[in-house]
Amino acid sequence: MRKILIFTLLIPFLSLSAAKTEIPFEINYYGISPGAEALSMGYAFSGYGISPASVFWNPANISLMKFSSLYLDFAKYDSVDITDLINYQNGLNGARLDFLSLVSKEGGISWHPISISEVDDSIISYSDSFVRIKGASHVDEILFTITSMTGNLSYKGPVYYGFNIKYYRGALAYAKSVYANDSTLIDNDIEIDYSNGFGTDAGVLYDARKLRIGFTVSNIFSRVIWANHNTARIPTRFNLALAIVPNNYVSGDFEVTKFVTNSPFIFSLGLSGKLRGTGSWYNNLRFSGGVYSISSSFNLNNSIYSFGLGYFAGKFRIATAISGYKNQFFPNFHPEYRVSLSLTQNKEL
Repeated sequence: MRKILIFTLLIPFLSLSAAKTEIPFEINYYGISPGAEALSMGYAFSGYGISPASVFWNPANISLMKFSSLYLDFAKYDSVDITDLINYQNGLNGARLDFLSLVSKEGGISWHPISISEVDDSIISYSDSFVRIKGASHVDEILFTITSMTGNLSYKGPVYYGFNIKYYRGALAYAKSVYANDSTLIDNDIEIDYSNGFGTDAGVLYDARKLRIGFTVSNIFSRVIWANHNTARIPTRFNLALAIVPNNYVSGDFEVTKFVTNSPFIFSLGLSGKLRGTGSWYNNLRFSGGVYSISSSFNLNNSIYSFGLGYFAGKFRIATAISGYKNQFFPNFHPEYRVSLSLTQNKEL
């Protein structure tokens, strides 16, 4: 009798779960990989990068920041991103703010839109009918970061760690019109839905001064839970990086990225440096370059190249980057671009 009663009470919840359906258009839950500094080094940033953007690449790295920073990242990305290499459609088109962060070595809070997409006129065909869909969706993530320095500013390493606790919030709306094959309208329907979700990232950095090793696992158990549609799982990403920092003027980073899908490995290589001088304006100029490509089709045409320039002016710093395939640079110059702005508590990060 007790089992029957329990089953009866569970029926409404089981029915609600069974009523959930697939979203009838593709949503990318990964977004743009933030940071002009990261892009300019070919996204080889999990071992080298000491920047607020490191919250995304390896949260352990911000343990080495010297002062707190307000960080804004603007992107113009229609196609070229690290996610394109694993066949994820980029969901953030056009020029817009794609990362906002307020962090210090103890941690911080960041905002990152992982999906902003529109469906103009998608058609799904069946044997006796077809469906037209128009709609839009957006999903944002808020990252709460803690590091090895949280509550322990005297910690000296050499092993540092960092964690992101992520909260997702999203909404979608779409109109669905069902037609017979002779274009006779059968049904019209409008669907509106909202989502919440959760996830985590974890990163470790070993800092041996001239050598750094970084390892990150991102999107651990990350889920976007829709009220009326099926729960979405965000692909887990692994990054392993080896950075060489021989002096204050030049550094390099080699990185391997792998998503928990059937995707291949992604290899990244980046170099960064600055000019030597005494009291000259160009002392604050930073330059960098990088390349990244999937392991299964590595060649000059399928690799993505990037270049960047940055400048420090007191507490303000600006970083710029351009990237693209070879045919986006030559013969016509139309690469994608990225601009990051930082305002620091002092003259150094």
